[in-house]
Formats: sequence, C-alpha cells, structure tokens
Amino acid sequence: MNSTVLALIPARAGSKRLPHKHQRLIDGSPVIEYTIKAALEAQLVTKVVVATDDDVVADIGRSCGADILIRPKELCRDTSPIDDTLNFACREIGSSMGSQIDQLLWLQADVPVRLPGMIDRAVSTLSVDQHATAAVTGYQVSQHPGWMKKLNSDGFLVPLDSDARAHRMQDLPEHFLLDGAVVAIRPAYLEKARATSGPHQYLGPRPRLLLHEHPMYSLNIDTDVQLELAEFYLRKISQR
Repeated sequence: MNSTVLALIPARAGSKRLPHKHQRLIDGSPVIEYTIKAALEAQLVTKVVVATDDDVVADIGRSCGADILIRPKELCRDTSPIDDTLNFACREIGSSMGSQIDQLLWLQADVPVRLPGMIDRAVSTLSVDQHATAAVTGYQVSQHPGWMKKLNSDGFLVPLDSDARAHRMQDLPEHFLLDGAVVAIRPAYLEKARATSGPHQYLGPRPRLLLHEHPMYSLNIDTDVQLELAEFYLRKISQR
C-alpha cells in the first residue's frame, strides 16, 4: 500500500527582512518556483500544496501546477508558530483528500537550491526506518558554539558555554543546524508538539539527519546578496 505524502510549502506575504521574497526573481523565475518544481518532480510525493495569504504567490503556485491552500490571517503573523500552519494544512488537505496523511513534507519556500533526489530520500528514510520520528536536512556548523561568546549584564564578554574546555576545533564535538530544505515528519507528532514547548518539537524524539555537505543546498533567501548567490549556484549547476 502506497503512503500518502503531502508536500507543503508555506509562504506568507509578510516577510520583513526581504519584502515579497517569494516573488523575487532568480535567473528569471520566482524564488518559490524552484521549491514547487522540486516537489512536483519528486517520485514519492502524492500532493504538492502552497499555503499562502499572498495572491501573487498563489497565482505562481497555480501556474506551476501546485494546489493552493489559503492560509488564515491568524497563521500569518510574525509570532505565529509554524506548527499551527502544519496542523491546519494536515487537517484541511487530509479532509479534502478523504485519506490519512502518512507523511508531511515541509519544504521552505525560500530554499531555491535543493540536492536532486533529497526529497525522495527523506520520504524513503521515514518509510523504511520505523523508529525514526522525522527525517530532516541539515549541515555541520563551521562556527562552533563552544568558541562563541555572549555579553553578561555588565556588558563584558563571557563564554556562551561555560563548560567548554576544548582549545582546538578538532577536539570539539560535532554540531549541526537544520536548513529547512526538507523536513519529513509524521503528522501524529504535530499534535503532540502543541502540548510541549521549545523549538522543533514536531520532529519527535528520534529525528534522522540527512547531511548536506555543500552550503548551496542549505541557502535560505533573506537578503539581496543571497539572491545573487543562489543565482550563481543555479547557473553553476546548469553548466554541469
């Protein structure tokens, strides 16, 4: 029996750092179009949905072949947890499809460069590994928190981690950051996450990491410089 996999691309209108960033052009195409096309090209995705309150983004989504879910205003505020949007989409889309959603893929709309096959790899990982509660892309940090500082109440620099003792980078434990390119989760953990606090609770207690070893696959668009960098990467890929 095939799994029902919903690829959800949330894209609200109110970006503060880079206004209308999902509509900005990279090599002639809107930023969000790259994510939509990557989702549509995946072999294991059942349905691709753009959840937005932006009419222009909705038109872009329709023209690319995605379904559109109107995102309520209360889920589009700066303070609105993404968990609520993911839960809303699962309920609405699951009801309209008349079937249970086995996997929810959250694909951030501002990640234009994705490693080919990574979406299907995430779905497969979660399908095969029943002990995993999620499969998520990320990268190893180069600026280690063990060497970072913060300001104390008197304005002086103090260690971010007072227990850090390593003096060489190679002696520090590996640390990773999620990049938002692909987040595959089991919808059951969305409901559980609503009753808990802290970031990334929807991943559950046993998420698997799918490692990106090149920074271009972890690039989020928040500035004009990042738009230019994404265009450079995409052109470089097309020339291979």
